[in-house]
Amino acid sequence: MRTYKRNRYRWEDDELKNASGSLECTRIKHPLKLFSAYACVQGSAWIRDGSGEPLATSYHSKFLGTVDYIWHSEGLIPLRVLDTLPLDVLRQMNGLPSEKWGSDHLCLACEFAFATDQMGDDSKR
Repeated sequence: MRTYKRNRYRWEDDELKNASGSLECTRIKHPLKLFSAYACVQGSAWIRDGSGEPLATSYHSKFLGTVDYIWHSEGLIPLRVLDTLPLDVLRQMNGLPSEKWGSDHLCLACEFAFATDQMGDDSKR
């Protein structure tokens, strides 16, 4: 089993306070009922964390981690997602962008289906 080094980059106190409004904040919540497409579709442990999110969606000189998500409401069902690159492949690149990859963010994509009416009444469509 592979083990990965912890990310060496940590948020500075002023960065954390600017982003969240508090130095003690570790999660930001909102009242919207949104779900992560990647967390809803099964994926490989080589490229996903324990909650199903990609291990990395961005990689540059100060950061390797996940900052990008695809959010959806209850009316959509994620069918499949585009997998990101494994961490060992990203580390071999020594950061992004590169000649092959034009951004420091990896592409995320999801195919969705519309959820059927919960009452079974399709006559409203």
